[in-house]
Amino acid sequence: MHFLLILAMLGALVVAEHSPAYPVSHPALRAISSFLGMTAAPLWAFLGSWWFRVRLRRGASPWAVFRWARRWQTAHSAIWLGSAAIVLGVLGWTRLVRVNWGLEHAVLVDDVLVLLPVLVPLVLSWAVWHDVDQEIRRRMGLPPALGQGEITRERSPDAGSSAGPRQRGEQGRWTYVGVHTRHYLGVLVVPVLTVLGFQDATRHLLPEADDGILLAAAHVPALVLLAILFPSLLRHVWQTRPLDPGPLRDRLEGTARRAGFKARDILVWNTGGMMLNAAVAGFVPLFRYVFLTDGLLNRLSDAQIQAVFGHEIGHLRHRHLFLRIVAMFAPVGLGLLIDGVFPGFLRQVGARITAEGDMLPVAMGVLALVGLAGYLLFVFGPYCRLLEGQADLFGCRALAAAAQAEPVATYVSALEDLATAGAIDRERSSWQHASIAARVEFVRRIASDPAFELRFHRRIQVLSGLLLALAMSPLVCQLLAMP
Repeated sequence: MHFLLILAMLGALVVAEHSPAYPVSHPALRAISSFLGMTAAPLWAFLGSWWFRVRLRRGASPWAVFRWARRWQTAHSAIWLGSAAIVLGVLGWTRLVRVNWGLEHAVLVDDVLVLLPVLVPLVLSWAVWHDVDQEIRRRMGLPPALGQGEITRERSPDAGSSAGPRQRGEQGRWTYVGVHTRHYLGVLVVPVLTVLGFQDATRHLLPEADDGILLAAAHVPALVLLAILFPSLLRHVWQTRPLDPGPLRDRLEGTARRAGFKARDILVWNTGGMMLNAAVAGFVPLFRYVFLTDGLLNRLSDAQIQAVFGHEIGHLRHRHLFLRIVAMFAPVGLGLLIDGVFPGFLRQVGARITAEGDMLPVAMGVLALVGLAGYLLFVFGPYCRLLEGQADLFGCRALAAAAQAEPVATYVSALEDLATAGAIDRERSSWQHASIAARVEFVRRIASDPAFELRFHRRIQVLSGLLLALAMSPLVCQLLAMP
């Protein structure tokens, strides 16, 4: 979902920035059509929710319904992206907002409205999908998603995850929507709007810097400040609280000390029991936090939580956050390098797609977006999966350093229990994560083949070096060209 959401938001902003600056015809009709287009994906979600609940009540296997629901959600993603593309591109939503309605210079207002065709269908879809999601979970024997603050850890420190949380009732619709909104939208929309708001304010205060070097330079301190303070913002967006003092916290803090890892706090990430996840954020220890979801804390043993915690420490110790940023800038560096070595080449490619004129900037933007999508899917995603494997190894090492008996077996059990508790297909991989089955096999192979581990780390070093070279290539070329 994050991958598709990133592309959808980037696509909306690309279309908005490169659309012709003249009004569209029949604005009222286009506005009505646009709002109707935003209901296509929620309507599909409503039909699926209704039909799957009917099948469940007629005695259908909940696991079969679950598999069909996954396919339905895949079709939902296609409808969501397709309808957003039609609203933004065909119906001229961005021109309607910025030109017809005269909101182009309204700080952030136009940006928020431009993103509506992407964001509104998602929020409405979560609202209508709530009922069937709750019923599927109940009939599959999974703990239902609970209300905020209604989960307590009622098991011995090293008990298995089967004990589960105490259940006090299912999660309400809008709490369910709120959790999804904070998880998927908060982590992306908040920083994007922060940068866009700063850009709009800068253009108002420094109109002579519009589209110039000064405007680009003004973004540097803002982006650095955002990167430093974002974890503090995230702890409020995700509704967190400090992990209570006790044996588990002592155990995790001991793991951090042995690994030389410093963070401001270990936080419980309230998801109403819906999510089993963990994350670490922050370049600077003063603003660095480790997030552990309530579902994770309730369904894994202390040793398994320690394994997940070690995995998150591994991301920081191996500088994965920095490496991911480098990997994100690599295609930008490549584009600038091509434009510097072969001036006008990219523009000629865009001109071949469409005729010269008002649509050329849009074609250039779409071309860049398609190239970025291919890079994210076939380069960035596989690279992140390698980094996840490196973090898995660090998690095993953290257990071994803590004298945990059979660290590999404990780590594998944590992965398997995460898949079971979250109803995750252990054979299915995601954009940035290999499948549970592949991760288990990888950890076990490393344990029995040290030479394979050396080759694995060497592969990451080579790929990281290539991506860093691409990201820095325009700057190097500029320095070499200086007299």
